Amino acid sequence: MNKRFHHLRTLLRNAHVWAIRRGRHVIPGVLGGLLLLNILLGWYWSREPALPELALPAEPVAGEAMTMALADVMSTLLDKRGGYLSNDILPHRLWLDNMPNWEYGVLTQGRDLARALHRDLGRKPGREDVDLAIVSPQFNFDHKSWAMPSTEGEYRRGIRALERYLARLQDAEDDSAAFNNAPANLDYWLREVQERLTELSRRLSNSVGRPLPEAGLLDQDDAPLTRTPWREVDNVFYQARGSSWALLHLLRGAEIEFGPSLTPEGRIHLRRAMHQLEYTQAPIRSPLILNGSGFGIFANHSLVMANHIAGANLSLRELRDTLN
Repeated sequence: MNKRFHHLRTLLRNAHVWAIRRGRHVIPGVLGGLLLLNILLGWYWSREPALPELALPAEPVAGEAMTMALADVMSTLLDKRGGYLSNDILPHRLWLDNMPNWEYGVLTQGRDLARALHRDLGRKPGREDVDLAIVSPQFNFDHKSWAMPSTEGEYRRGIRALERYLARLQDAEDDSAAFNNAPANLDYWLREVQERLTELSRRLSNSVGRPLPEAGLLDQDDAPLTRTPWREVDNVFYQARGSSWALLHLLRGAEIEFGPSLTPEGRIHLRRAMHQLEYTQAPIRSPLILNGSGFGIFANHSLVMANHIAGANLSLRELRDTLN
């Protein structure tokens, strides 16, 4: 009996030693494989989506283009590669920050237009639209909520309300939905767009610590510029890139809505603004967002982005002058 017990104990000890030795190789291999998979998924999910196409009928009704453009922007935000990442709780969230910052830039433009639709563009005299009254609060829901309720679920409720408003616009027998496409009604939204672009230009200009004349920052003595910490340069850059991506698509819808009623000069300014925003979506050839200075050997991606956004801001300011 003692012999059998000793033999069994020896077998267990040997199995334990074998498991330890084997685990020293297997566990690091499994963890390394999971880390590599996470990095590859992060790289794939960080690829920015292309601008959607506005699928409009031959003769769209008033409001159809801008409403569809807003729905496109918010749907792409949720349905792109990897889905919506700003509220992700998986480990790759620790280093995958470019796309969440891009998403926040897109979201700010979507919120601004939703608010403009609710307050001005889609409002009948003395009465707000029942669906647009839902859209704006839904899009302003916390962008980092993971569950109970989730950000994606709340934004999809807003998109469905926007689609109901669009369906009523398209129904010739339903007069409950309205869209005010007189050029003067464009001014409310463009004013908020200009404020957003001015703030982006300021934050991007902080990468070199000096203001851009085209951004309208030289006259603001109460807004001193301080150099952006190197860890935040890419965050600001991708917020600006996402905001420009969304604004470009929304301005395409605005061109369809308001272009025929703008002055020739106003149409030129609108096209110039869109042209500058197109430059902000050029491919990034560097693996990092560089923060060079002067005429040194390193580029300054933030300064290039700031110049294009400042140019778009200037064109929109001139467009507003033609509206007024």
